[in-house]
Amino acid sequence: MEPSDSELVLKCLEAKEAFAELYRRHAPPVYAFLKGMHRGDEHAAADSLQETFLRAFNALRRFDRSRPLRPWLLTIAGNVARDVLARSKKVQYRAEVPDRPSGEQPIPETVATNEVCFTLLDRVAPRVSPRAVAAFLLARCQGLSYSEIATINECSQATVKRDLADAMAALSGAAAEMGLV
Repeated sequence: MEPSDSELVLKCLEAKEAFAELYRRHAPPVYAFLKGMHRGDEHAAADSLQETFLRAFNALRRFDRSRPLRPWLLTIAGNVARDVLARSKKVQYRAEVPDRPSGEQPIPETVATNEVCFTLLDRVAPRVSPRAVAAFLLARCQGLSYSEIATINECSQATVKRDLADAMAALSGAAAEMGLV
C-alpha cells in the first residue's frame, strides 16, 4: 500500500529520498498546469516545475499535513508561473491534461477537443485576466473545487466563480468567432 501524501511529507522531512516519491506522484499534474500557464512552452514549464518543487521542499516544514498536498503544490506552481510571466512580460496560456498511465492511448475525440481548447485559450488570453485563465485550467483540467482554486489564487470563492464565468464567456465568444458553435 502506497503511503499517503501526509506520510510522504513527514518522510521527506526525515529523509530527502522520500521527496523523489512525492515528486513522482505530483509532478505530472503540476507540470500540466504549468504548461497551461506557459501556453504550451515546455521549457518554461519544466523550469517552473523545478522551481516549484525546490520551493516546496524548502517550505515542507511549514506545510499543514492535515490539508491536501496537491492544492498547496499548485499554489506554489501558480506563484512561480506568475513570477516568470511578470519577469518576461509575456503572458500566454495553454491547457494540457496530465500524462496517461503507460500503455493507455488517448481517445481521438479527446485529443481533438484538447487542440480546440488550446486554440480557444490562445485567442482569449489577451481578453481575460491571468487569474481567470488559471481558474479555468485548475477547474477544468485539474478538477479542483472553487474552494481549492480560491486558496491557490488567493481570492474568494465568489471571485473564482466570476473568473470562471469571464473565462467561459470569452471562450464561448472565441468559439463563435471560429464557427464552432
